[in-house]
Amino acid sequence: QVVRGDLKELMELDLEGAPYGYTPMCESREETKGYQFWRDGFWPAHLRGKPYHISALYVVDLQRFRRELVGDQLRAVYQQLTADPNNLSNLDQ
Repeated sequence: QVVRGDLKELMELDLEGAPYGYTPMCESREETKGYQFWRDGFWPAHLRGKPYHISALYVVDLQRFRRELVGDQLRAVYQQLTADPNNLSNLDQ
């Protein structure tokens, strides 16, 4: 991944009470359209019109993340994804 911005913005990001925050995935480059897997399959219903956020760069409120058992919630989502192997075909996990 290449970051073309100031990481200070991410460090100072107001999470507005959320346990973590990801950076939005770039959708403006025509040559990346074929790789935008979140437009099909599981993703549109899951995102409900919200943008897909790339998981390579994020900030975490670690106390809230642990207190709210967010890791368990994320594991449940990934478990849903594994029902269709095509859902994970383009992810780096």
